[in-house]
Amino acid sequence: MKLHALVALAIIVCFLGATACSSVTGGDAVVIAVESAPKSLDPRLGSIDSVSARLHQMVFDSLVRKNERFEYVPHLAESFTQSDDAKTFTFKLRPGIKTHSGRDLTSADVKWTYESIASPDLKSPVAAAFGRIATIETPDALTAVFQCREPYQALLGDLMAVPVMIESPAGALPLGTGPFKVIEAGEQTVELEAHPGYFLGAPKVSRLRVRVIPDNNTRELELKSGGVDLAINSGFAPDTVAKMQTDSDLQVVNAPGTNIAHIGFNVNDEVLRDAKVRRALAQALNRDQIIATVMQGQARTADGIMPPESWAYDAEAPKTTFDPEAAKRLLDEAGHPDPDGDGPAFRFTIGFTTTNSGTAPAIAQIVQEQWKAVGVGVNAEQFERVTFFDRLGTANFDSYYIVSVGANQTPDVFAWAYYPSYWGPDRKELDAAAAKLSAAAGDSAADPAAGELMAILDRRGYCPSAELDSLIAKAKGLSGAEKRTALLSACDLLTSRGAGNRMRYCNPALAEDILKAERSHDRSEQLEIYKRIQKTIASERPQIYLWYTANVIVARKRIGNIDVDPSGAWYFLQGITST
Repeated sequence: MKLHALVALAIIVCFLGATACSSVTGGDAVVIAVESAPKSLDPRLGSIDSVSARLHQMVFDSLVRKNERFEYVPHLAESFTQSDDAKTFTFKLRPGIKTHSGRDLTSADVKWTYESIASPDLKSPVAAAFGRIATIETPDALTAVFQCREPYQALLGDLMAVPVMIESPAGALPLGTGPFKVIEAGEQTVELEAHPGYFLGAPKVSRLRVRVIPDNNTRELELKSGGVDLAINSGFAPDTVAKMQTDSDLQVVNAPGTNIAHIGFNVNDEVLRDAKVRRALAQALNRDQIIATVMQGQARTADGIMPPESWAYDAEAPKTTFDPEAAKRLLDEAGHPDPDGDGPAFRFTIGFTTTNSGTAPAIAQIVQEQWKAVGVGVNAEQFERVTFFDRLGTANFDSYYIVSVGANQTPDVFAWAYYPSYWGPDRKELDAAAAKLSAAAGDSAADPAAGELMAILDRRGYCPSAELDSLIAKAKGLSGAEKRTALLSACDLLTSRGAGNRMRYCNPALAEDILKAERSHDRSEQLEIYKRIQKTIASERPQIYLWYTANVIVARKRIGNIDVDPSGAWYFLQGITST
């Protein structure tokens, strides 16, 4: 619940800690405001929470990191190799990396981090993903070898999301190797101290204080008064940011970002199943107008899901142009003539679903006006976030607007957004049957579970797939452990990808391309496939990509060297200065 009364604001400010009320500058600490409390400073528990993940970037290091082209490169590791079947990954650690306790990092720390995730007592939300790791071998103090039960193409990304943690006594503050060390962790404040032995060089500031300030108005007041020095992508409305740019004590850094705003279509809708209609609706949108007005210039136009900085970006893919006359012609060609020219009657009417918060309602209003200008009616529907995502998950929409965060920094996003998952009404039955088969001990338990799973798969509640059909046919001719393996492989193909394919987009050839790219270790071959995928999406338009939102940092003018990269990561804090 937001608090607006001045008395309530004062209570919040003082509740956040005595240091917040006793010093407007934070003393020798640079004070950073975040919009919610971190769920856990333990990366094995909190990596799926955005605030926690940002703090982890300050305290821990990962074996690999992304470079400026979003390629995985060594970080704690000085080198790594991956087997052709994506089952064996070998990491050679940099020698002499110091932990926060002062000793050298070893491969034993790597082994402990990722093996401990499997502990049922820990209840890690990432246990299932890392469950694909069979063993972690440490032939020497600087070598860690991951042996996986199955191809694990996403391992490098998962290792980046869950960095290496140093084992410490229960209840102790977390230890890592990162540029800052946790010295105090409360519910509303986290204190970090510079790690002088950091292997990339000691930070320029001696301390960071992270304060939890959920209310936007309070964060704005604290920045203006000096109680907070930095707010990084903290959810300020674009017009609020524009207003703060005029404050003589503040600076606003508006840097290119990668989070992508888009409109998705239910491609099974009677009207929207036609790609001509979807292309027409894309051409009817004046994105520049929305960026200039609603977004206050804090975005750049997007013509595809990948950001231009990515090694996998296709600069030659067709661009979206604002051309309402061309949109009208396409709609005519698709069999939807305007019944009364420029009169009030519509060619057809569709729903447009958004959340009821932030800029979404204003964007919905402009989209409604722009589509109306080409003869398309819009029923705008706005919901609380829980209801909104429930409707997206069940395809209970005609079209929707959303901003996707982070997924497009790797080409894995093609599998996430466009691979056809299992969409039948019995998806929960499928998941339960697969879990039962996976957990079954012995043929007496496995055989009925396999039969149950096969019966669900035979209903074919999925997009046609030659590979999937082959796996299921193969399973029918097998028995025992071989049948179990084939069926679970089929289920993995159906359920481990496509979580972001809310559009129910089904293109078997594109799905095969996604798998080919995943399994290839030839960068030029992968790039050729990814370009082909992007050209297909640009033609078929299951989504309209609108803009990449900017990385917006509001800071006191005493803070220098703010150099955030497009990923929006907090790594730049290692190099900031304060006066």
